[in-house]
Amino acid sequence: MKIFRYLSVACALLLMASCLDSGDETFVLNNNMGTGGADDGLGIPDDDDAGDTPVVDPNGGGGGGGDEADNGDGTGDGDIPNWPVIITRDGYGYVSLTGIRDPQTQQWLTLEGTGKPGQNVWLDIDGKAKAVDAYNLFSSTKRQYPVRHDVVFVINNSYSMASEIEHISPQMGQWAASMDAAGIDLRVGIVAYGEGDNSVNGAIDISEIEDVEAFLSRGVGDERVSGFGGDNADMLEEAAGSGEYYSGYSNECAVLAMIYANDNFTFRKNSNRIYILFTDEPNQPGSQDIWSTEWLRPAQTSWQSQYGTAHTVYGGQINFTEQMLLTEKPWRLSRYTGGTVQYYDGRFSVVSLADFTVSMAMRHSYLLRFRLEPSYRSSGRLHTVRVTVKTPDGHVQRQKTKKMTFFID
Repeated sequence: MKIFRYLSVACALLLMASCLDSGDETFVLNNNMGTGGADDGLGIPDDDDAGDTPVVDPNGGGGGGGDEADNGDGTGDGDIPNWPVIITRDGYGYVSLTGIRDPQTQQWLTLEGTGKPGQNVWLDIDGKAKAVDAYNLFSSTKRQYPVRHDVVFVINNSYSMASEIEHISPQMGQWAASMDAAGIDLRVGIVAYGEGDNSVNGAIDISEIEDVEAFLSRGVGDERVSGFGGDNADMLEEAAGSGEYYSGYSNECAVLAMIYANDNFTFRKNSNRIYILFTDEPNQPGSQDIWSTEWLRPAQTSWQSQYGTAHTVYGGQINFTEQMLLTEKPWRLSRYTGGTVQYYDGRFSVVSLADFTVSMAMRHSYLLRFRLEPSYRSSGRLHTVRVTVKTPDGHVQRQKTKKMTFFID
């Protein structure tokens, strides 16, 4: 019997090691994690109280983003933000969402979960309605649960962006402090594109803010984000120069930079990934489908929900003639992933990074906490997750469905 137990443990360890080596984003959880009950102290309603998810009018309620949403003016908001699903060792799971703004009133929604008088958010997993507790740092008196964001600044560092880069860089520490004061567990990375022989010409991996500030202090203007820094700088530079990430003669391709970061950065598995794009140029994929904004279209499966949400800060011409695969509207990245869009006219020298729309979205983040089920513990299993937001007056109606694996906290 002892031998059998030892072999069982050894096999379990080998199985977990295999999952880790293969890059699997989920893990087999231990059997001590219960499904939860009314008196388990989690503060999450029982699924028997979940009720039916309301029907959403795809043409109503302020218009979610979806595949086709595009105001065309570089302003406003898209669909429900992309999300990861985290399974914790404390006996519950959660969907991590950045804030959702009413496009008409410009107010951030206060999400109310199951059993609340003004319930406006619902969650379905694999076709089953799940009761949710909507936890928000902005309005909570007790910060009980970690809200983790891994933020990547995707910066066009062509010469015309030098003054914007010079303005943003010194604010990074103060901005990070404001996120910390809001209760957000923050890490930051940078990927720069747009000049030089390679499409990606600068990067620092997801890091503590002090390391990012040091990276930004190496020069002025566009020099601040050029070159590679951090402990794995050599690996990042090698990847950038490998020829795998190349969009042609112009190199001003934001999608390529995002995919480079997704492939090469060491994101925390329990974080919500947020990309902040700063550019004054269209997305220029060089006639390559893989670098097109359409690669992030919700109907595609190439950019999964857990890969993150793109938020666009755009300072170029709005009404340019768009040519798909050549000069694409960069704010489509936000439309397709549920991020915010902010347009600035000329230099944004009077704008604080902490006041950007994406910063407000981060401070209004939510965790939609739900009870676990045995099937959620299976390593590598693909789940269908649907989030529905509908205000009682029907003013805001949005719904997004994603197929995804679950992460571990």
